[in-house]
Amino acid sequence: MRLHAWSATIRNGFAILPDERPWIADYVAELMAFPAGRHDDQGKSHLTRMNAVLRAYVDTRRCAK
Repeated sequence: MRLHAWSATIRNGFAILPDERPWIADYVAELMAFPAGRHDDQGKSHLTRMNAVLRAYVDTRRCAK
């Protein structure tokens, strides 16, 4: 459910992943299976980073006002 909150952001192209990397298919598969997948460590770290970026963006906007 935690990553579900980000699904619209990801679907609308606001979460960018590198193209043509040998590991990208496995990484995306792990994210798609999160949190029910066998391995969830990358899903957890990806979610943590997305939340940190959002907090920094919101803080920056608040300071600009």
